[in-house]
Amino acid sequence: KMSSLLPGITVYPQEKSRMSSLLSGITFQPLGMECRKPVERFLQKYHQRISGYTFASLMAWNEIYRYEWAIYCDDTLLLTSKCERDGMRHFLQPEGVFCPDCEALFLKEIARADYPVKICGVSEAFLNTHPDFVSHFNVMNERGLANYIYRTLDLAMLKGGTYVGKRNLIAQAQQS
Repeated sequence: KMSSLLPGITVYPQEKSRMSSLLSGITFQPLGMECRKPVERFLQKYHQRISGYTFASLMAWNEIYRYEWAIYCDDTLLLTSKCERDGMRHFLQPEGVFCPDCEALFLKEIARADYPVKICGVSEAFLNTHPDFVSHFNVMNERGLANYIYRTLDLAMLKGGTYVGKRNLIAQAQQS
């Protein structure tokens, strides 16, 4: 059901603060093939219905978003991406347990940021499971980040004006 997939939801902080790094004491590592096992373990254990939360999808978009990851509070996976629009690092939805103590520590840390730290790719389930945490943010649906569902035959054939952009991208890739 399309309405249950909400990767376009972004939670924005309600106010700005100052901070020199995203989370003090947490070392984020660039996402790469060498970290496949620990990252994939979290993604499979805490499976999301959002298509972007697979290791393959993250690696496919890694060149653009320059993902970084860290284990937080022992049982939560944090992923960050660098936003092209503002050049700042933002979070993807935390994966794993993300207990109330972890939520409070996370909020305390990002409150020190010198820019509004966003959490992108948030599922409806996360919003419902963490209402106190989410209450510290403004929730917005960003259509440009939404998943789209295509018919298999349409994608296989790429006929019509709807798919002209995809056909052009394929032609460019074939020429390079």
